[in-house]
Amino acid sequence: LAIDSREENANNCAQMIVLSENFIKFGAVKCAYAKHARKIEVTNSGDKPLVIRKVELSGDGFTANLEGDATIAPRAKRTIKVELNPAQLPYGAVVERLRIVSNDPKMPVLTIRVSAIVEG
Repeated sequence: LAIDSREENANNCAQMIVLSENFIKFGAVKCAYAKHARKIEVTNSGDKPLVIRKVELSGDGFTANLEGDATIAPRAKRTIKVELNPAQLPYGAVVERLRIVSNDPKMPVLTIRVSAIVEG
């Protein structure tokens, strides 16, 4: 895990990460049902390549994967797929954190809340 120097990229032309969602809500899901998935878009709104260094989702029952190459060209997009497996979770409200680490000099680490309510 590495974070780039702020001085090196601290201008308006630098890579800039923008997410389509600030949180992911799965809502109420039945424990016995199959996996559920949600997707969020990651956009590079800067003028230099954005590198997604890590996508991490803590907690059992959740997975997250970047679809496609980790380097996002200027003005291009990628998708992060977040999956929920309710059979691996306890009943009730569950809240976890999705962390996205990139080479964006202003926001090298973004955290998004992921929630679900597991029912019997």
